[in-house]
Amino acid sequence: NIPIMLYKPIPAPIDKIKNKFRWRIIIKCKFGEDIIKILNDCNEFFIKKNNNVNINGYNIIRKRRNEL
Repeated sequence: NIPIMLYKPIPAPIDKIKNKFRWRIIIKCKFGEDIIKILNDCNEFFIKKNNNVNINGYNIIRKRRNEL
C-alpha cells in the first residue's frame, strides 16, 4: 500500500502546442523505487495505447541519471 494524493488534471500553463492539448496532473507521495515503477508502468501503458505521454519530474530525472 502506497499513500498517494492524486489531484485532478488541469490544463498546462501552455495548454496547446502544435494542435495537441497538454494537461498537468499533480501526484503527491513519498518518493521511492515503488513510485518510479508505478509511473514507468503507466508511461508504458499509454505508449502502447498510442497516446503521447511525457512524465516530468525533477526527482525522477535525477534518479534515472543516478542509475546510468
